[in-house]
Amino acid sequence: MHPQLCAARFDKDLAGITPELCELRGWTVFCKEYPLFDVGFTSPKGAQLRLQVKADDWDATPASFTLLKWDGTFMTAAPASKKNIFNSSNHRYTGRIFICIRGTREYHTHESHVGEKWELLRGKPEYRLGELVTQIWNGWRKANP
Repeated sequence: MHPQLCAARFDKDLAGITPELCELRGWTVFCKEYPLFDVGFTSPKGAQLRLQVKADDWDATPASFTLLKWDGTFMTAAPASKKNIFNSSNHRYTGRIFICIRGTREYHTHESHVGEKWELLRGKPEYRLGELVTQIWNGWRKANP
């Protein structure tokens, strides 16, 4: 897909992630420039999680979501979540723990889900970048109040 079109879709999908929303949710944006969206979550009790979303070729292919510690290093253990969205085994392509929800590259390339085609989900509101990040944040924050 054309890089300018991908960048425009990326910007449109993340337009609702405003400074006001981030302050309300306890989010810290480290980078929001195509193709990367790097965002950290802080719970009211001080727990932290950081996601690096790589949305190259968005939305022809799903974005890749990497779990990071606050300092930007890779997490080696899955964080707590109420919806079991974090998979503590190593993904066959990345070799790291991963987020296992529809709409993430890691989900759609995992051997358990290769039959669930991204093409059937892309473009639906709940699979836009901002919505996916919100789903992950919600699953994490319920276990980290």
